[in-house]
Amino acid sequence: MDYRYLVVTDHALQQFQQHDPDATLLTLARALRDGIDLDEDLARPFRGLIGKRKTSQVTYYVLAPSRRGMFAVIEEGGKKVVITYLRFGAQQENLAWDFWPGV
Repeated sequence: MDYRYLVVTDHALQQFQQHDPDATLLTLARALRDGIDLDEDLARPFRGLIGKRKTSQVTYYVLAPSRRGMFAVIEEGGKKVVITYLRFGAQQENLAWDFWPGV
């Protein structure tokens, strides 16, 4: 991943730090790099919006390697902008591990 084209909002970092209090921008960037890209259809069950149509400008999501949440990413002007980190509940974490056990 070319970090020169990555932008992370303060909100995204703060949300990520809820799961990893010592996380830095580099920690987040590495989690983004090592995560699993999810399109809208794959991300929908984790967002709790089964059956609802897309309402945001999110380009794609990235499941964190810890399976404890996912990043919402917008591609804008040649840059990847991480706008938030959606923290999972226990059922969502279990579902993520069931779908992607050791990837």
